[in-house]
Amino acid sequence: MRATWIVIGSLLFALWAKTSFFYYIPLLSPNLYLLFVVLFIIRWKGPEVYYIAAIFGIMADVYSTMSFGVYGFSFFLMSFPLRWYAIKMFQGSVFSLPILVGFLGLVLKLIIFVVGIGASQEVGLKVGWIREMLLFEILPTALLAPYAYTALVILEKMGNIRLHERKF
Repeated sequence: MRATWIVIGSLLFALWAKTSFFYYIPLLSPNLYLLFVVLFIIRWKGPEVYYIAAIFGIMADVYSTMSFGVYGFSFFLMSFPLRWYAIKMFQGSVFSLPILVGFLGLVLKLIIFVVGIGASQEVGLKVGWIREMLLFEILPTALLAPYAYTALVILEKMGNIRLHERKF
């Protein structure tokens, strides 16, 4: 039950930070939903992470201008290869997390772009959009990854929870 509270607390924190704190900083817009999904899948290797990814994706959908379900579907699709990576290859290195989060941020944006084209008939990539996406969304998200991972491990120790050993 305490693990559920960590998931709900991080969802509420991402919602609060996205709508209040980072809203007033126009040059800094990390994707906290993506960050928490990556951290939960990396730490919690059970099949429940698919549902967690979909829930975080739906919360990202609520504040998106895209068609509803694009982020939820994209997060859900991204969770399968990420869970495979977490089970087969991830060794617990904090230093590889920024690269992983940055790469997954790019993959997520690519999936959203492809699905968004089918949903809303938008075409064309603009250089300004790519630059802003890389500098103001993906890079801050990647730089926050080691600190958020460390905070999650500290929360696990404080709550006596072992996410990597248990099921939901």
